[in-house]
Amino acid sequence: MNGKSSGRKKNKMIHIWLPDDLHRKLKIKVAEERSKMQDWVHRLIEKELSDRTEERKNG
Repeated sequence: MNGKSSGRKKNKMIHIWLPDDLHRKLKIKVAEERSKMQDWVHRLIEKELSDRTEERKNG
């Protein structure tokens, strides 16, 4: 690579361990929303971080 940015966003992977009952509830929740676990968790993290940023701006 020549050191120049290609403009693409890089993704990182995380792994989490969930108890069986929590995983089952999440699986049902995303199925009801016709979503994927990956997308649901991604939105949740984005919302949480956005909310905290807004709190800092307003606080």
